[in-house]
Amino acid sequence: ALERAQTGTLHTLVRRGDWKSLHVDGDITVPPVAAQSHGQLRLAVGRLADLKDLLGTSVAGSLSGTVVLRSDQGHPHVELHLDARDLATGQFAGNAQLSAEGRTDALAFKLDAQLPNLRGAKADLSAGGSVDIDARKITVASAAANYRGQELRLLSAAQIALANGVAVDMI
Repeated sequence: ALERAQTGTLHTLVRRGDWKSLHVDGDITVPPVAAQSHGQLRLAVGRLADLKDLLGTSVAGSLSGTVVLRSDQGHPHVELHLDARDLATGQFAGNAQLSAEGRTDALAFKLDAQLPNLRGAKADLSAGGSVDIDARKITVASAAANYRGQELRLLSAAQIALANGVAVDMI
């Protein structure tokens, strides 16, 4: 059910949504004052291959995730967790995890990826930082990769602005 009240509040209720290996359920309410948003949504796709016709490309593996919204001292607070297992598309194959938590103007994130066979060698990637959804900015505070015995690290934080095109600056 998707309903917009006369007050402008948007309420989405999914008691149970199933299609092939896809499952979704949750209850999210977003009032005109976003800080009062609340609820949670869960998603699981047991076989990403089920989405081939929708995506127009072959993909394998599974995906699970949750989004939780709540108010935090008058500001919207978001918790997001995504986990991709045995993901395979094109020449990319591996696992990835994304977690984010915080207010929409300071949403801290951590991204990890494990690629067991990237052109014949194992690769591990990680990045962390924050996102300011309101200002459309991403700050990458740390990033590291290990590939073919080589360690790569971000030496200083970088900010990516998306408000008027794309701009990247060191901070």
